[in-house]
Amino acid sequence: MVGNALPWHAPGKGSFPETGSIPLPPVHDEGRWLIALDLDGTTVDADNRASAAVQRAIDMAQAAGHVVMIATGRPIQGVTGIYRELGLTAEYSVCSNGALVCGMREPTGQAAQGIRTRAVDDSGVEPHEECTGHWRVVDMTLFDPAPVIDALVPSLPDAKYAVEDADQGWRFFRPFNAGTFSAPAELVSLDDLRSHPVTRVVVFSPAHDTAEFQRIVEGIGLHQVSYSVGWSAWLDIAPFGVNKGTALEKVRRRLGIPRNRVAVVGDGLNDIEMITWAAEEGIGAAMGHALPEVKAMANRVVADLEGDGVADLIHSIVG
Repeated sequence: MVGNALPWHAPGKGSFPETGSIPLPPVHDEGRWLIALDLDGTTVDADNRASAAVQRAIDMAQAAGHVVMIATGRPIQGVTGIYRELGLTAEYSVCSNGALVCGMREPTGQAAQGIRTRAVDDSGVEPHEECTGHWRVVDMTLFDPAPVIDALVPSLPDAKYAVEDADQGWRFFRPFNAGTFSAPAELVSLDDLRSHPVTRVVVFSPAHDTAEFQRIVEGIGLHQVSYSVGWSAWLDIAPFGVNKGTALEKVRRRLGIPRNRVAVVGDGLNDIEMITWAAEEGIGAAMGHALPEVKAMANRVVADLEGDGVADLIHSIVG
């Protein structure tokens, strides 16, 4: 592959937190945990609902002073409604598989200067999301999609392609199923998809089963990007070295929480990096229904979604 597929930080955003305008606080030890939850298939079901047991556990952890936050592959527009429904108070959410870290509270004073804040309401998001409230982009990593798309199209000429424009929504080439994107989306040409840096490239090839699709992708040999194949013939491509784990490390440092008091839980291939990161010194948990390769990286396996695995994890920490 040729071209610039390396991470690129948007002008004016800076890196979070190392080169941000707000200095890092000293690491302190208040006994609190950073608990990061994957959403789909882990915390919420297909109707975007958490069970009563999971909700009680989240409430209990927050009341005890722990940080309970979201770490998801969803864009920010698909996060704000669930953040509110779960009653979360965490300062940050990790979105877009780590390419975005968003501040979930409206900034005040000096922190508000020069920061773009969005009031999310009737923004074209599907009605069931009911996104309201303020959020801001704190950290954003983009990459050039053109070399990736150019490498994929010859081997997957009939696939569906889409790119995520950071906090702006999606552009896609060939229609996806209704409800695929929990954010504004626009049908465009393939050349338009290649036109400027993005946070994510998605490829879906309904003509292939997962195993065949994975063989094709591995044969293409994508370089200088991070990628994972989903439950179906679905490919997520992100900036090189960017994942939920790298984003959570930034948040952990910003909050001053020790590495041995981080806990994460997830069920998908896009959760492997954060589970591995957390398991080094804290708790990296896999859901009971997770794939074997996900469980292999965890140092704890909890119950599945129907068995309230998230509640299991939280109770093991909070009691």
